[in-house]
Amino acid sequence: MGRISFLLSIVVTATAIAQEGRIVYTKFDGLPPWHSDLYRMNGDGSERVALTRDGQSRNPRWSPDGKRIVFVQSFAMDSSQLVVMDADGKKRQVLARMSWIGSATWSPDGSSFAMVARTPSLATLSQDPIWSGLYLLPANGKGKLRLLFPSVATASWSPDGKKIAFAKEGPRGQWSVWVSLADGTGDLRLTAPEPDLGNVAWSPDGAWISAQTEGKIFVIREDGRGRKAVPMPRGWLCRSTAWTPDARHLVASCSAGPVGCGGPSSTGQILPPCELRLFRLPLDGKSAAVRLGDPQAREADVSLRE
Repeated sequence: MGRISFLLSIVVTATAIAQEGRIVYTKFDGLPPWHSDLYRMNGDGSERVALTRDGQSRNPRWSPDGKRIVFVQSFAMDSSQLVVMDADGKKRQVLARMSWIGSATWSPDGSSFAMVARTPSLATLSQDPIWSGLYLLPANGKGKLRLLFPSVATASWSPDGKKIAFAKEGPRGQWSVWVSLADGTGDLRLTAPEPDLGNVAWSPDGAWISAQTEGKIFVIREDGRGRKAVPMPRGWLCRSTAWTPDARHLVASCSAGPVGCGGPSSTGQILPPCELRLFRLPLDGKSAAVRLGDPQAREADVSLRE
């Protein structure tokens, strides 16, 4: 009977971990200007493992099958590369090099990346400076980049791979959530322009799109209806989010201080120090937020497959 109970406890624990998903995240150690590394842990914050030790890695994203991780290495403000590695941190492969890469997210079928980056061609689109654009890149890193939209900060695929949600600037300093077909056509603005809006993420069940504005997280339907706030942990401001596999929780990067603190800004400026933590936030607010893992952790992504 004792052996049966023991085996049942293993099954229950494994099921809970699969429902919560494995988390990969960036951890800053406070050294300028981009000193950060990648770590992995279970969805409950246990079994933390360092994946990189180069001080230059950030913005990790899981592959659809949960076996690989794509991330960005930044050597200076004018030198970035997109890298893929196995889930244990081994077998690394450089896919692309350019002056600046913000992030890249696998399409659900694993064939391409939606990548936010800066290329010289952006300078020809407008007399005003354009910091970054949304591109499609083949998953093997070969082939031509295809620009979908300029002035985009973050992007996320719909679960069926037919659409992309993204944060787009316009007018200057104001951002909105948009949705388009995966080929860049049929674009629709979901929200009015707001300051500091970004970190868009589509839920695994396709029901919601999450985003943040000025340290507060909200969710909205893909047609722009049903916007509602996600309850925040008291005393914390939260930014980037990732969904758990059951689509009932968000894993959020939160700071115990101003939104602009803790680590480098998008322009490389060192922001004032503050405590950074990952929290698992219930979408319905009926249970308490749970603090996860290491201090100074941010930019998390959750595997939808074990």
